[in-house]
Amino acid sequence: MINTYFSDLFNFGLNYLEIFRIQKPCTGLWRLVPRMAIVVFDKLAGGPLLKEQIISGMNAEDIRKSWKPGLDKYKQMREKYLIYQ
Repeated sequence: MINTYFSDLFNFGLNYLEIFRIQKPCTGLWRLVPRMAIVVFDKLAGGPLLKEQIISGMNAEDIRKSWKPGLDKYKQMREKYLIYQ
């Protein structure tokens, strides 16, 4: 239940960023954001990769696909630590 909630929330956020990028060219998008907010965005995203993918023009589906190998590896690693399924 919680995993579904966070997955839906993540997908909503990623789709929102894609729509924002389409409506506002990326060259102007990051100039409008204060430097500190960009640092915080990168920290929340786990690094600058998401920002770079958005700027390069990747759509939300391609971004999700690019993260799949890492997520699959993480899910496999965490299996031995799960108490409940």
